[in-house]
Amino acid sequence: KVYEEEMPNIGLISVKSDLIEEYLGDVLKDLPVLESNDPAVTSLITYKEFDELHHWHSGRPLTEEYERVQCIADAKSRDPKEIRQMQKLQTFQQFYGSTLDDSPSKLIVTQEDVSRNANAAVKKTQKKHKSKAETIAEENNRRLQAKEEKKEQEQWKALCISTEKEIKANLTVGINKLEKFLKTLKSKSVKFSVEMTGLSACSEVWKGHCRKQGNKPKDLSKAVEVMRRIHILLEKYQDLLEKPHLQELARCLKVLGFENLARSLPGQTRECNDQHKSKYAVQVGPARFQLQYMDYYLLREERNDPDPRVQHFIPDTWQRELLDAVDNNESAVIVAPNSSGKTYASYYCMEKVLKTSNEGVVVYVAPTKALVNQVVGTIYSRFTKKLPNGLVVCGVFTRDYCSDVMNSQILVTVPQCLEILMLSPHCQKWTKRIQYVIFDEVHCLGGETGAEVWEHLLTTIRCPFLALSATVSNPEHLTEWLRSVKRYWQHAEKTIKGSSANSEENFTRKCKVKPKVQEQKKSHRVRLVLYEERYNDLEKYVCSRMGSDFVIEHYHPCATLTVNHIENYGFPSDLSLSARESIQLYDIMLKVWREWPRAQELDPEEFVSFKNKVVIKKADARKYEQELKKELCRWIVLGQSEKVHELLEYLKPKPVDCSEEEKWEHFASFVDKLHKMNKLPAIFFIFNVKSVEKAATSVFFNLVQKQRNEQQPNTEREKERLSGELKKVTKMLIKYNSQDTKKLTSSKMENMVLLSTQKRQLERKLKRLTAIPSAYTYADPKAVDEDTLKKIFHQLRFERRHYLQQMMAMRGIGFHHGDMTAKRRQAVEMLFRLGYIKVVTATSTLALGINMPCKSVVFTEDSVFLDALNYRQV
Repeated sequence: KVYEEEMPNIGLISVKSDLIEEYLGDVLKDLPVLESNDPAVTSLITYKEFDELHHWHSGRPLTEEYERVQCIADAKSRDPKEIRQMQKLQTFQQFYGSTLDDSPSKLIVTQEDVSRNANAAVKKTQKKHKSKAETIAEENNRRLQAKEEKKEQEQWKALCISTEKEIKANLTVGINKLEKFLKTLKSKSVKFSVEMTGLSACSEVWKGHCRKQGNKPKDLSKAVEVMRRIHILLEKYQDLLEKPHLQELARCLKVLGFENLARSLPGQTRECNDQHKSKYAVQVGPARFQLQYMDYYLLREERNDPDPRVQHFIPDTWQRELLDAVDNNESAVIVAPNSSGKTYASYYCMEKVLKTSNEGVVVYVAPTKALVNQVVGTIYSRFTKKLPNGLVVCGVFTRDYCSDVMNSQILVTVPQCLEILMLSPHCQKWTKRIQYVIFDEVHCLGGETGAEVWEHLLTTIRCPFLALSATVSNPEHLTEWLRSVKRYWQHAEKTIKGSSANSEENFTRKCKVKPKVQEQKKSHRVRLVLYEERYNDLEKYVCSRMGSDFVIEHYHPCATLTVNHIENYGFPSDLSLSARESIQLYDIMLKVWREWPRAQELDPEEFVSFKNKVVIKKADARKYEQELKKELCRWIVLGQSEKVHELLEYLKPKPVDCSEEEKWEHFASFVDKLHKMNKLPAIFFIFNVKSVEKAATSVFFNLVQKQRNEQQPNTEREKERLSGELKKVTKMLIKYNSQDTKKLTSSKMENMVLLSTQKRQLERKLKRLTAIPSAYTYADPKAVDEDTLKKIFHQLRFERRHYLQQMMAMRGIGFHHGDMTAKRRQAVEMLFRLGYIKVVTATSTLALGINMPCKSVVFTEDSVFLDALNYRQV
């Protein structure tokens, strides 16, 4: 069959685009392209153009991905219910943030006020002489300081005798009270007086303990408190020490048996006097005593010169470098241990942007929702700023909810959500307002899942950034890669500016438009800030079940190494020893190789950095550690590999494994043992949600059962009886209260008063019976006042199983995992931070950057998720 109709031409419809022609121009020449007058092309004009505003399969309008996320609150909303919801949320965030940060909220001054104050400051500096008003103001300040000092002196006089008695009665309680009082003082001279009194009281406690013990072993923790006070006085109050004070310090050193240290103090005689040395001496050399027993209390090297940019503490040199980077609009990679203060730079950066204008934006990128909530709470508690209607200080954007994404100055988000905003065509105007991006826990760049999102963000942002982490193994390589990214953007920006400069000049010349104000100069520099010193040394232990008890053995860090590893790679850079572990390593080296040539040289009492030194600092202990590591490597070079192998084997603990059933059966007993060892608060990491809750409830029911076994058999009946009576009395009082009091007879009024009294008595008795004795709870009732506790529990009133969580919290127990609601998790976090809850079982939700200070971290089981990176991070 022959078709009479003509077949249409087959080809491509031409597309005019400079970009396509630039990249595909040669390819397009060889392709069949239809002519403009072809019927296939001309017929397209008759069809309606597709505007792409609605879904092809439904009539719903197309939206951005961030618009599809549930918006919990918005400052632009006019709905009274939404406004009320937003106010409640902000109030809770401020309360949550107050448990994270003790410092009061800072009011951020607007740009106009800053410029006005700056102009005023310039005028003041131009004046050669102080005005009369300034002189009067200075005199008033001096007078106020003198008045405050006098008030503190009177306060100390009132507390001096009672504090001294308390120290002598119970050293730990007394010292805690003394240190709490010291934190409230501002005057340096008053603090000095308090420390001197504390020193003399601790010295008397030590002497009394020695007399009581006689020839029996002595508790050296009491001698540690004496030496600790001497360290503080010599380091922090050196300018206030006079001859009588130095004599008192020398006397206390002689009491401890450190004659050489006493003679090394300024103004002390060099004559040796050993009459009373053996009576109260600690029988340990001064260097060994400080390293082995004062490990946690060794002082760090600190700067004494305050920085005007920081108000609440004196920053270290590396912290000042961070602040300089922010001031110069530079990027920085910050690698420092947990709790070292690296996050302070990010809040300083936020404050700077908030002060600059109402338009600038800081984006804080956190890897988990828990960390997002923590940062938002801290921002609400730290910053307050008066902004125009519709603008807010802080916004949130996660997969679960968003709040004030486009109208906030600080946006806290997760990487995936920031990528959505950066790639969205409708958000490009907003992205130009970003002045800084802060990447917290940037080591996630090397993770198995989600790493590509971190990489996309680090390569696409054009503004300066701060990348924070505690566990980046190769910070130099990461920094070099980020520098190459910045160099690319620097070259791209120059090219773009060069091409657009001519056209802009022509336009301004023709239209006679004033040129734009020059923008703040961008910096493409990327700094690397490294700080390896931990504020608190970590010690590792291995727990084994032996019979009916648990045995906890110390795990020396060197026990993880082998001779081959030390020979080929040396010691890992992040393997650090505490001062006590350095002493332990020296002792075993001496034991393994008795003819060790350098034994005398590396003896703690003869080591160069320790000899006749009253105050041994952490930096000195670190030098000793490095010297021991070098010596161990030298042993291998000298052919003593067998001795090194023997030493490493000697350091290894000998744990005994037990079955999973037996471990979980006695989990509550293990927690009880940690409580007796004073190792709580503790976080127990369990990588299974069901096991997390099961472990916490087993500890809770163990305490409940103990209390029931010890209490009298009629206690429960008495509780029920009192509860019944209280209900009856309450009902009768409600009846009386519903009536008009003027119409009540005198007898009824008397009955009403009697019922009120009876109700109070019943409540008192019931409270006494329901109170949990201290022996059956890990909670610290002094840590949180009753109102704060009620406020936290009030947040849980509509949550599922809130009653069980509340009962567990009253016993000092909590659990934390991703399946819990945000309110339930935040309640556990707040109570743990405040010191009320002491035991928390958790999955890895608490691993990344969550501020949960504790004494012990316990890994209860092995898991595929517990790799080297997560172990270090936790």
